[in-house]
Amino acid sequence: MRRYCAIIPAYQNEATVGSLVSAVRHQGVPVAVIDDGSQDQTAMLAASHGAVTLRHARNAGKGCALRLGFAYAIREGFDGVLTMDADGQHDPNDIQTLLRAAAENPEAVVVGNRMHAPARMPWARRGANLIASAVVSAVSRQRIPDSQSGFRLIPRGVLEHVSLDSSRYELETELLLAAAAGGARILSVPVKSVYDGHASHVRWWRDPPRFFGTVGRHLVNGSGSHRTPPTHISEHRNPSGGKRRVLIFLKEPVPRQVKTRLAATIGDRQAAQLYQACAEETLRQLAPLASAATLYVDPPDAVERVQRWVEGEWVVRPQRGSTLGMRLAQAIDEAFAEGASRVVVVGTDAPWLSASDVERAFDVLSDADVVIGPSEDGGYYLVGVTRPLPALFEQIPWSTGKVYAATIVAAKTLQLHVGAIRMGYDLDHWEDVERFMADTRPEAAAPRVRQQIVETQRRITCPS
Repeated sequence: MRRYCAIIPAYQNEATVGSLVSAVRHQGVPVAVIDDGSQDQTAMLAASHGAVTLRHARNAGKGCALRLGFAYAIREGFDGVLTMDADGQHDPNDIQTLLRAAAENPEAVVVGNRMHAPARMPWARRGANLIASAVVSAVSRQRIPDSQSGFRLIPRGVLEHVSLDSSRYELETELLLAAAAGGARILSVPVKSVYDGHASHVRWWRDPPRFFGTVGRHLVNGSGSHRTPPTHISEHRNPSGGKRRVLIFLKEPVPRQVKTRLAATIGDRQAAQLYQACAEETLRQLAPLASAATLYVDPPDAVERVQRWVEGEWVVRPQRGSTLGMRLAQAIDEAFAEGASRVVVVGTDAPWLSASDVERAFDVLSDADVVIGPSEDGGYYLVGVTRPLPALFEQIPWSTGKVYAATIVAAKTLQLHVGAIRMGYDLDHWEDVERFMADTRPEAAAPRVRQQIVETQRRITCPS
């Protein structure tokens, strides 16, 4: 018997999400709610009613939430997903109708058709849906009377072979067009709809242009939206088939902005040059993982400068957020929204760090929710997770010796299983530099870093 997971993207839906989760679970379908940055009690109520809850740190759009849900379902081994809106518009009693259609047509995408009895639908939505469905039907060459319905059953095979890029409502159109282009049949079954005054999140001045833009790109690219995922993702999978992502946090090597504690001893310029050497060594060590990696740069406006600086074809993005915790949560959110099943984040000031350390972290995540590479100064040089966990990075006293301990407390509060890899150290003080120079392990060879340290020793007088 096929196993499906209900994926419910939610934003500010505290009034409806709890009862919806209970009703869906009553139909025998497990539920994952993707809280898209709600500021109300949506996530808490979903979890209290039995849903697995994944959460974006900030609102990223329905498309991003759906993509995160799809990645979760694939990682957990489900045979497909049942998507529903969180506002109570879809009647859970119709779930069995979709499941029966899927049982008879296991490779088809099944869409709940509200247009068989459209009288309950507000006239503006009805008119827009008629136009959109006519366009999607013509382009896909299949009759799809309700192309904008979010009540769907999508088989795993379709999810694994379409590459989705949209972040908002247009993703639902993108998925139908990509599935049809790949040869999937789109079936429609009648469902009821409930309109009881809940405001729509669709914006009529914004979303129609996105819809037609999605259709236009599909026409220009042909079946290009149904393709094997990009090499930089597909080549790096864990043994169970999930995608792994490595996020490398990097600062632009500007004096007074990096290695400020070490700069008190060796000077701002020398500290920046040493940091640059450490960062370059980290990228050299992690080059075997480059196709699964993204560099996250601070400050955000340094992306182009860093792209010119680093060697190789690294993907470079800006860090976003006012605190390190917010920046970590946002980058991790993006990785999971793009299909990751496990994410490991590392810094760039530990020149002894090797690709084998990262591989070991991924291995630990096979049995743990979180993996940490602790540092002797009370922080950590690596953290990895199996799903978005923004709460893990909140209320942490960053840049202190209490970071690791506070993170462990947060993990226990969230009832997470934490694994660890070997203890490490940063080059934050001159004593750390001397220790590194005495480190004879092969992974600590780092000739570029050692050369920079020797040059620094020649330029200044440092305590021994």
